[in-house]
Order: sequence, then structure tokens, then C-alpha cells
Amino acid sequence: MLTREEENKLVSDWTDAERNKLAKMHTKLMLGNAHKNLVKLIKQKSQEFAKTEPEFLEELINMFFQHITNNSINKKYYPYKYSFEWFRFFIEKLTAEKPYEDNLGCIFHEITNLNKKKLGQSFTSNDLSKLISALLNRSVTKIQTHRTFYEPTCGTGSLILATIGDSDCQVAEVTINDLDLTLVKACYIQLALNQLINRKHKTLIIRAFNGDTLTDFSKSHLVSQCFGEQPPNPEDSNFSTAA
Repeated sequence: MLTREEENKLVSDWTDAERNKLAKMHTKLMLGNAHKNLVKLIKQKSQEFAKTEPEFLEELINMFFQHITNNSINKKYYPYKYSFEWFRFFIEKLTAEKPYEDNLGCIFHEITNLNKKKLGQSFTSNDLSKLISALLNRSVTKIQTHRTFYEPTCGTGSLILATIGDSDCQVAEVTINDLDLTLVKACYIQLALNQLINRKHKTLIIRAFNGDTLTDFSKSHLVSQCFGEQPPNPEDSNFSTAA
């Protein structure tokens, strides 16, 4: 990965040797293990920006969520542009390599130790989610064209991803909720990316909420919603004054 100093260096100031080194490094990153490189990115860049690893991961999640829902990213995140582009590349690569698996959940688990007993949060492995999904879908006919899914404690999306990934319906209508806003965003990102990259369903409808389903779900607020065959995922990051 480039250092912050190298990120800010003008292209015209790079020597031929430095350009060749950069090209080799980028090729290695693109062909390497996306999970390991993503963890390495977060660990390195969090230090450079004087943030904890969980804080920096949360910033990248916020950027990706704004990018995929609003087609713009708040300009306050501009210093993280280089990091975000690699973060996005690695997540999209993982989504293509491991469809409908909770790839971000694995990253969260490694970076933040997602098993936070005080909050009642626990990480559900992809294998367990697939098993539960298979049991839940046993009695569901494969010829259903429209199915609704509701996950009141979605976390990063392990169970809901496995469930809709195991469904052959044409229209998937998904409602997700969690008390942790960052996890709701992570789940939304993965649902949207799987629809964009893997195209399991003709149409995906996502409604994302942030609230406490145990006390008063009526107070939950709508985080974002998406209707249509393809959620937006613009090629370039547009930095604006968007929140």
C-alpha cells in the first residue's frame, strides 16, 4: 500500500523506477488474497490516520454506504479516497469469489472482535448460516416468484445473505434491522453488491432500519431503501457535501 506521503505525491514527480514498483505492487494486490489484503489495509491506514482499527473500518463502511446509496461521498472523507478505492475493490472481489457469504462480517470479526457480550452481539459463521438457511428453506417451493424476508437483528448479514442466496425466487423483498447502525450499513452493502455482481434475483428490494426490535420497533428509523433490478454502484467516487 502507498503511504499517505506517496498518495499525495504528484504523478509527474514519480520516477520510472517508482512507477514500475507501484505497478508491480498494485498487480500483486489485485491478484492476492482479498481478505488478507483488506485486513492489512485497515491496519496500516488506521495507524497513518491516527485512528483505531474499528474506527477506520467504520469510516470506510460509511463511505461505501454513501457511495452505493447516494452516488456521492461527504467531502470530509476525501483524505481516505485512496484507502476507500482499495477497500471497495477488495470487497467486490470477495463478493464475486464468495457469493452470498458474510465477507464483511469476517472482517469485522477479525478487526473489532464482533463477539461483544455486553451488547448481546455475536458473530454467526457462514457455515452455520448456510445450515440454518437450508433448514428454513426445506419447505419452500422453488417455483415461488416473489418472496419476502425479514431479519430483525441482521448484524452484518450472515443469515439473510445465506437465506436469499439459497432462494431461486425472481423477486426478493428484504427488510433488515439492527440496533447497530454500522452493521445495518454493512449488511445493506453486501446485499446490494451481491445483486450487482452475482444477479441471483431479477429484482431485489431492500429496506434497512436502525432500531431496537426488543423494546419498540416503531421508533426504528428507515436508513435506506432500494427498489429495482440493480442497486446503484457508480464506477467513480463523487465527493460532495452530502451527509
